[in-house]
Amino acid sequence: MEEVYVFGSYARGALEPNDVDVVIEHGTDKRWLGESLHASINGRDSYVGMRQALRGRTRGVSFQFRGSSSLQDEGFELFLLWRKGEPFSLARERLASLTADPEAGTAPRDHMLVEFERLGSLVPRPARIELFGRHTEGKISILMGISRRG
Repeated sequence: MEEVYVFGSYARGALEPNDVDVVIEHGTDKRWLGESLHASINGRDSYVGMRQALRGRTRGVSFQFRGSSSLQDEGFELFLLWRKGEPFSLARERLASLTADPEAGTAPRDHMLVEFERLGSLVPRPARIELFGRHTEGKISILMGISRRG
């Protein structure tokens, strides 16, 4: 990892955020590129392993990888927690410096479709943006059905 940022309602001090939005900036090497390509070719998310290593079984943490510049271009304020070479104690200090703000509520989810409402937190933002764009351009249709078992 090169840098770790938080953003969204948690970084703004919301007392009851829906999740903690984290951006991980990282470099790539031949091994990572190979594993990423293999996952993509097989229809899998190349970041599953990294997400599991960082989050474990904890819910409520939403990761974005290598997306800080695009988020900043969209107007998101990123709060730097840690940069490669810094002691982790500095990251803890920065995290402790975030202050609660009773006025900071959760932000509405961008690029949301009615069809995503029940799955919104499970669809990563980059995928939501791509699907939203294709849906609004009429390139794909997204339907949510009810699965019945038994």
